[in-house]
Amino acid sequence: RKVRSIGLNVATIRFTLGLAKLVFLILWLNHLGGCLWWVFVTGAHSSSDTGASWHADIADQYETMELSSATFLMFWYLQGVYWSVTAMFSGASFRPPTNSAETVFALCFVIFGMLFGSTLISSVAAMLLDFQVLQRDRWEKMRTLQLFLRQHCIQAKLSQEIQTQVSRRMNSEKLIARKDVTVLNMLSTRLGNMLKTELHSPVLLTNVVLQICDHLDDVLIRDLATYCVDWLALDSGHKLFATNDEIMEAFNITSGMLAYTPKEFRLSEVINASANASTEAQGTGINTHTIDLQPRTWLCELALWCRWFTVGEAEVVTPSELLTLRVEGMVSVMLVHPE
Repeated sequence: RKVRSIGLNVATIRFTLGLAKLVFLILWLNHLGGCLWWVFVTGAHSSSDTGASWHADIADQYETMELSSATFLMFWYLQGVYWSVTAMFSGASFRPPTNSAETVFALCFVIFGMLFGSTLISSVAAMLLDFQVLQRDRWEKMRTLQLFLRQHCIQAKLSQEIQTQVSRRMNSEKLIARKDVTVLNMLSTRLGNMLKTELHSPVLLTNVVLQICDHLDDVLIRDLATYCVDWLALDSGHKLFATNDEIMEAFNITSGMLAYTPKEFRLSEVINASANASTEAQGTGINTHTIDLQPRTWLCELALWCRWFTVGEAEVVTPSELLTLRVEGMVSVMLVHPE
C-alpha cells in the first residue's frame, strides 16, 4: 500500500530493481578484474619472458618501487578497476600487455568482456522494451479514460477520484492463478493430490466446524482439499457477488483484501453508527459503509449448511486470491465419511 500511495507501479519497481542488479553486477565484475590486474602487476613481473612488465612500467612512470605502500593502495585499486572497465567494454586499454603472461590474461579478459558486454546490452534492451510497452499501454488506457470523462462533461472532482482509483488499481500486481501455472498439469496424480492437500488443508482448518470434523476423521480434510476446492484469482474492482445472489460455495480469502457492503447500505444512505468503515475502501473510492475483509476470512460460510442468498455485495479492493469450497463436492465427501 505504501508503494502504491507514492505512485509507483509494479513495472517501474521491477525495471528499477533489474537495472540496479545489472549495475551491481558490472561493478562487482570490474572489481574482480581490477583485483586480478593488481595480482599480475605485483606477482607476475618476476617471470616476464620479455624483461618488461606492468610492474616495471608503473615503477618507471611514478618513480617508485613501493607499489604496495598503503599511501597509494586506493590509487592502484582505481587504476585496476579503470583498466578492467576499458578492457571489458572497449577491448582496448590504456596500459597494453608487455609480456606473454600479461597478453594471455588480457586476451581472456577481453573475450570475456565481449561476451558479457553483448549479453548485458541485449538484457538492458529487452528490459527497456518491456518497460516501454507496459508504460505505453498504461498511458493509452489512462488517456482514453481522461478523454471519455472530458467528452461526457464529468465533474472535475468526480473525474479526479475516478482517475485516482483506476491508477491505483493499475499499480497493483496481478496474482498468478493456479490455472495459469500449466506445468502443474504435468504432475502425477499422487504428487498433484499431495500438493492440493498441502495448499488447501491449512486454509480449510481455519473453519471451526471443519476443525471438529478433522478430530473425528483424519482423512476428511485431505479428501476435501483434494476434490472439493477451487481457487479464484481476482483483480481490483472485480465483484465477487452481488446482493440476493444464490451461492453454492463458501469462500476463504487467502491473500489480498475485499470490501463487503451490507444490503442496508446498498438500499439506503442512512448512516449506521455501528458500521465499520473501510479505510482502504475510502481511499479507493468504494462506498464508505463497507467492512474490510482480510486474509483468512470466510465468506458465505452458511452456504455449506443451507440454501443461501447473499445479503450484501463483496468487491475486490486489492488483487486477491480466494479458496472456494464447493457445496456439491463437500456433500459427496461427507457421504463417504458418515461418521
